[in-house]
Amino acid sequence: MRSQFQYSELEETNFSVESQFHVLKHFKRVDRDYVKYLTNHSEYTADDIAHQLAVRGSDFYEGFAPNPLNLWQRLKEKIRDDAIRVTWHNGKCEIELKFSKSEYPEGIGEDHLLHIDELPPGILDKVDTSNWENLRKVSYRKELKSTWTLQIILRKIKGSTEVISVFPGIYAPQLPDKELQSEEEYKTSLKFWKTHVVLKM
Repeated sequence: MRSQFQYSELEETNFSVESQFHVLKHFKRVDRDYVKYLTNHSEYTADDIAHQLAVRGSDFYEGFAPNPLNLWQRLKEKIRDDAIRVTWHNGKCEIELKFSKSEYPEGIGEDHLLHIDELPPGILDKVDTSNWENLRKVSYRKELKSTWTLQIILRKIKGSTEVISVFPGIYAPQLPDKELQSEEEYKTSLKFWKTHVVLKM
């Protein structure tokens, strides 16, 4: 079931401390005031926060946003200012935002995903690409790609709109899992992960 996303929903959207903590893995560091805020409003310790920040993945550049709350406020404003039109689909809303290279010449963050067509010759010669799981084993290191794109994932949970995740780069669906995904979700995941690898750090 599809319905139009309303801008009024932005201010009603809950960005829980649990979701903020999840999004921390897409930051290299955050400002001290935010660390105090998170420790004062949750059971997360400074060590928990440091460990989450140390998780390597697609990361926002420090100059783009100092913490998840600041990031979310900026993104709400951009969604309104750019009149972004998106829809709810089965209780989930996926929003892709693009920023200009003139405003952020170096990009807004790093994207760790690479299409197999971008791999140099010889990397896939010994890999059976008909099985997506084999691509998960491909070890390829290169300079991380800058990105000007980010993804926002929202869900309706018990009637409330919740931020589930925010991350830089292209949208990557969950890994294929026939037991946990619908047929449509499984096909979408399979199509993506049969053509992408994760860059090694």
